[in-house]
Amino acid sequence: DVELDLVDLDRPDIEAAVARGEVELGVALLSNVERRERFGHQVLVRSRRQLWTASGHPLAQASAPSLADIAGHPYILLEMDEGERSALAYWRAHGLQPDIAFRTRSMEALRGLVAHGFGVTMLSDMVYRPWSLEGRKIEAVPITDAVPPMEAGLLWHPQARLAKPAEAFRQFMIYACGV
Repeated sequence: DVELDLVDLDRPDIEAAVARGEVELGVALLSNVERRERFGHQVLVRSRRQLWTASGHPLAQASAPSLADIAGHPYILLEMDEGERSALAYWRAHGLQPDIAFRTRSMEALRGLVAHGFGVTMLSDMVYRPWSLEGRKIEAVPITDAVPPMEAGLLWHPQARLAKPAEAFRQFMIYACGV
């Protein structure tokens, strides 16, 4: 008997709405939340990031390329869901920068560009699919360097007591996701 009122917001707007008490629970990419300790939170999904290449690409032949290896190849950068900010953060943490050949907001365009060998990218296993729409193969290759996983989950105001339906939904999500 829980009724959900779904509202589509960007992550910063979700944080603001939860902080103001306008939204009891937010679902967001927690890995992009700055100062996560400001909120009550629960990771529901943790997904590693790997290198995506065209089948037969030289980096696909390496057992586990490093970010320095990847930096020597054209890079396709996904700009949706704060992809640029999060990707560039882990590159900077290693003192490196990708050779950005193309930026896109389209996951399918990215898959097509990678599958045709126009560049490589690093994305979460959650969005990986081993082929492009044209039927070309995409390889996912583990990376040597430590790159933080993508984490999605729940946010709530740390001092607010959740209403019974919100608490029931929170508990259900934690149980259903098994994290």
